[in-house]
Amino acid sequence: MLLWILDPAGCDATILNQALNGEITDLRAVTEVICSRTPSQLQIMKQTYRAKFGCYLEHDITERTFSDHQKAVKSETSGNFEFGLLTILRCAQSPVRYFAKVLHKAMKGLGTSDTVLIRVVVTRTEIDMQYIKAEYHKKYKRSLADAVHAETSRNYQTFLLSLVGRDRY
Repeated sequence: MLLWILDPAGCDATILNQALNGEITDLRAVTEVICSRTPSQLQIMKQTYRAKFGCYLEHDITERTFSDHQKAVKSETSGNFEFGLLTILRCAQSPVRYFAKVLHKAMKGLGTSDTVLIRVVVTRTEIDMQYIKAEYHKKYKRSLADAVHAETSRNYQTFLLSLVGRDRY
C-alpha cells in the first residue's frame, strides 16, 4: 500500500532495494523494473535510490548478484566452460581488479608467464593501465613497474615498462 503513495522513481527504488536486500535476491523483480524503464527514468530512479538508501544501485546489484551467479556457474558447469564463465563474471565485476590479479599471477613464483604478461600489458589502454597500476599497488603493496622490472630484462623489460608507464606513488 505504501508503494502506491510514492512517486514512480521512489516506488521503483523501493522495489529494487527490497528485491536486492531480501532474504533471497529477487532477480526477476530487478530485471522487470530495470528492463521496463526508459533511460531517463532509469537515471532518475538511480538518483532516488542513492538518496533514499545511501548507496549506488549499480553497487548493490553487483554485490548482491555476483555470488549468486558464481554459485550457479559452479553448480551447472565444469572444466574450461566453467573457467571461462567465471572469468567473464570476475572481469565484468571489476576489470581493474581482475587484470591486477592476472598480472600478479603472471609474475608470481618461479618464472614469468610472458604470454599473459604481454597480452595484458599490450591490450590495455593508457588510462586502463593507470587504474590497474593503482589497484596493483593497493592490493600487493608494490608498484607494477617494480614487479615488471624485477621479472624481466633487457629490451623486453624496456618495452613493457614503456607501456606500463611510470608510477606516481
